[in-house]
Amino acid sequence: MGETLFNLVYGSEAVIPIEAELETFTIRHYEQESNDNLLQANMDLVKEVRENAHAHIERYKERVVNNYNRRVQRREFQVGDLVLRRASALGLIGKLVPNLEGPYKVTRVIKFGSYKLVYSDGRKLSRPWNVYNLRKFYF
Repeated sequence: MGETLFNLVYGSEAVIPIEAELETFTIRHYEQESNDNLLQANMDLVKEVRENAHAHIERYKERVVNNYNRRVQRREFQVGDLVLRRASALGLIGKLVPNLEGPYKVTRVIKFGSYKLVYSDGRKLSRPWNVYNLRKFYF
């Protein structure tokens, strides 16, 4: 947790050029023999550090998924429901273009999230529409 990429790859912390010029604690107390021993010890531990970093990333991904799933609201429509269709799905985008168009009537649920629609006068739309592009029509 909190590991730098350099540490994950090489097993030690990088010394940047500005640190070499400023005489930091690390530079002031540098000894070749002890440095070699520490580098070897760090290389022995690098696999464990990588595994810990991987576990941390997996826990983070799990938290993100849980937060998303807690907020998302499922939308389902029944046959006969009236819906509005997102206009941007047709390529109509602009400031003065309406965001939604319709109403359309749901005639068939193809699979969860995919619906066949008809115009209010009964004409069929050419393709099914995903729930992402549909909103419930309240009148």
